[in-house]
Amino acid sequence: MKNRLEEIRKSRGIRQVDLTAILLLVGAYLLVQGYAVYCRIRLEKEM
Repeated sequence: MKNRLEEIRKSRGIRQVDLTAILLLVGAYLLVQGYAVYCRIRLEKEM
């Protein structure tokens, strides 16, 4: 019984790490996309 609880606790920890990693990846992706749009607008204004 105790081992089962430990397994559940470990799997929850792994799931939380996965969620954090996904959020970081999404945040980085949005930052890159936002910067690309910003550069495009800036270039269009200069031309």
